[in-house]
Amino acid sequence: MFKNFIIKSASLIVIIAGIVYYQRNALAWKASEEANKAEIAEVEEYNKNMAGKEKAALQLYNDGVYSASADGFGGIIKTEVIINNGNIEEVNIVEAENEDKAYLKMAIAVINDIIEKQSADVDTISGATYSSTGILNSVEKALSKAKG
Repeated sequence: MFKNFIIKSASLIVIIAGIVYYQRNALAWKASEEANKAEIAEVEEYNKNMAGKEKAALQLYNDGVYSASADGFGGIIKTEVIINNGNIEEVNIVEAENEDKAYLKMAIAVINDIIEKQSADVDTISGATYSSTGILNSVEKALSKAKG
């Protein structure tokens, strides 16, 4: 009988100790979670405030319309690059009088790559290498003007 009492008492003490241990850890976890939430909110607020400043600082190009020319397959290719909100919005072939029409038609595909990558650092078009190189070089010159 006394042995059962000791076993039950010891079990009760272990259970109470477990509850106390859990309660202490639960309070510490809650405090840590609240501190993490406060830190996350602080970082998000900082990011929100800095987003506009960083975007302006990262803007590679000045808004405007910039023109340049370079040699293509059959002659000079003149392009016009339109920059809006610091981004390459549009690239137009303004002049390519002596350029082979078939090569030029294939080379124009490079314009989509330029706009997508926001840079003239893209691959040339296979089968229209010289024409696409002319477009890329012309756009690169125009972009160097846009960098100011």
